[in-house]
Amino acid sequence: MRFSALITAVALAAACGGRFPTPGDDNSGPDAGAAVLGKSCAFDTNCSPPGYVCDLVSLTCVEGCNLNPNCPPGKVCNTNTGRCIVDTGDGGSDSGADAGDAGGIFGAPSDTLCHGCTTNADCHAGGICVSNSTHTANFCTQDCSTALCPEDFSCVPDRAGAQHQCYPTSGDCAGLLGNSPDGGTGADGGPVNDPTVPSDNPNGCGFCGHCNVNDDCVTGSVCVNGNCAVGPCNGWTDCLLHGGVLSQCTDVGLPQKYCLPLLGQCIALPGVLAPLAGDVACMPSGINPECGAASVPAPAFGANVAVTGGLSPKPQLASEDTIARDGQGRMAIGYIGVDASGNSYMGVSQSIDDGKTWVDKGRMAANTQEQSDPVIVVSKWTDPAGTHERMHYVWVGYSLAQDGQGNLVPTNMFMESSYSDDGGSSWSHGITATTVDDNNSGALLLDKPWIAVSPDASQTLMLTFSIGDNTQQHMYAVTSTDHGLSWGPKVQIENGDNSSGHNLGMPVFDPSDDTGNTVWEVFVTYQQVQASQANAVSLMKSPDKGQHWTGPWTVSAADDQVFFEPPSVSADRDHHLFVGYVASPGSVGAAGARFWDALVATVDVSGSIPVVSHRARVSDDQGDCYQHIHVMTQVDQPTGRVFAGFLDNRAGGKGSTWETFSTDQGASWSPNKRVSDTEYTFNPDHQNAQLDFLGDYFGFFWDGTKLRMAWADPRDGVSSQTFYAGGTP
Repeated sequence: MRFSALITAVALAAACGGRFPTPGDDNSGPDAGAAVLGKSCAFDTNCSPPGYVCDLVSLTCVEGCNLNPNCPPGKVCNTNTGRCIVDTGDGGSDSGADAGDAGGIFGAPSDTLCHGCTTNADCHAGGICVSNSTHTANFCTQDCSTALCPEDFSCVPDRAGAQHQCYPTSGDCAGLLGNSPDGGTGADGGPVNDPTVPSDNPNGCGFCGHCNVNDDCVTGSVCVNGNCAVGPCNGWTDCLLHGGVLSQCTDVGLPQKYCLPLLGQCIALPGVLAPLAGDVACMPSGINPECGAASVPAPAFGANVAVTGGLSPKPQLASEDTIARDGQGRMAIGYIGVDASGNSYMGVSQSIDDGKTWVDKGRMAANTQEQSDPVIVVSKWTDPAGTHERMHYVWVGYSLAQDGQGNLVPTNMFMESSYSDDGGSSWSHGITATTVDDNNSGALLLDKPWIAVSPDASQTLMLTFSIGDNTQQHMYAVTSTDHGLSWGPKVQIENGDNSSGHNLGMPVFDPSDDTGNTVWEVFVTYQQVQASQANAVSLMKSPDKGQHWTGPWTVSAADDQVFFEPPSVSADRDHHLFVGYVASPGSVGAAGARFWDALVATVDVSGSIPVVSHRARVSDDQGDCYQHIHVMTQVDQPTGRVFAGFLDNRAGGKGSTWETFSTDQGASWSPNKRVSDTEYTFNPDHQNAQLDFLGDYFGFFWDGTKLRMAWADPRDGVSSQTFYAGGTP
């Protein structure tokens, strides 16, 4: 789940699978009649036109001009639409084909009316590219908002309901205006890029992304007036699940409804409101079209093992995985599960045969309705009773409720934990790690827990997370000194100003400090979700196990266009941090910012001030060509070898999971090895991924012998499920 002060409460439900009906969902039909009067709307089609239309000031349904004759001087009522249009002087009120009955007055055709087309840009006079009634050809319409249509054409709302278009009364341009049956001169769209056929492009843009044809948008969406309308939908809740927060489920002239912007157009919003605008910065394609095809080697670790795919019942979704292994070789994988009722939970599976098979161990006994963001670690200590080894599972828990306006909002958010003393087979009841005061009696939003264990005998646990709202967001830490039985009060990590959000943190204890006192925290300081130079990867230091903090220092380069992704951090015993993050170089500009790279920065922390020694690409494909996400790092302490893992779409837009290593402290990296044995839909956009959700991170763990990886992918074409692979790099 991606959730922050900059991503509002309602976006949370999409990631977590919560589904609540929302009052005001558009369910009116064409016979709704006066029942729609006063109802909220964004388009005329919400109001059963032509009798009732949408007032663009109050955004409520009002009587059209044929029921309420109120056209100003110089305009007459178009009874086909219920809207006032320019008076042509014929004294009539009809337009289009019906106008001939009133006296044979028709409008003039544009130079592209009924000409073949592939995009709206092919059409003049405000026309759009549409399909004929049999879906065998595309042709141009022309706008009739202020002028009459030519003979044999009717003025009807376009599929978005936002403008009115001259459409042939017969449903086809064949024989009209001297055009051939295939739709006239020009390019014949045919069924290719047919505007009536939703996209089948999994890498397309999400809600409000830019588009020319449907396939510029993510699978299932359509292109309306140059922006992606996600769907299909039956109401606003479906739009929410598609990432359309400020949207309305609307009739667009197709068999199913789609989610269009509530304000009638897609608008980029500033600052903390930016995520509400959807995928407005998205340009078509997740692959740079100027790049050649990349090589994709065979999987290095053999066949992947399905962890959740064989469960009965199988989760509707299993994603955002975490993995740990104890000293007895027992492994546990935690994940976000979504059940058949749409509720999200913390699932866990255990393997006692080196990952060959996995057994479901149920759900965490949480104190909250919904849970997300799982992380598992292992601690080991000795006391008078003997030697102990314990797995710790942490997550963010919350409830979902509706406010007075019918909006879905999270409430009562807490950090929670659980522990297992038998290698992940059974788990304690959830332990609350934060308080009611921490979330301001449910008003504040908590996000992205991560946990680390100190290397000294105390095995202190540190849990870091963010707290904020739509005006501010900051990083905090709590610690446990009794091996996860209880948690101390929160301590603020950074004191950044409120012009930026601070989130997606990860702590690591310095293994070179035998006292266990030194701990580092990386996180994203950001102003927008899209890759931007306004975002940065930041670093803080505590010399006393999280009680006090110094910094911040910036890890990313000044011109890096940092993507809103959780950075990762690991450390060696030679005073180096290895920070994995996702960014595009500033040199590619805004146009190339969508092709994010997998980067690792090596930070020398031997002195009083951390210094970035170098930053390197860990992916070995062509730069500025593909999208890379979820850069995770681990260190083999005896040798200093550094491992990195990530996901990308170099396989022709399809997703793969990769690993690589460095033997020179991150200065250079080995040829990438593919870990996933099957390509999968690669949709990194949390706003619209739905059941293709790839999470914010994946399980990546070096146990001294093997690299253990657990990730989610939708290779079955239905939903993301958890897979495991392990081997020697």
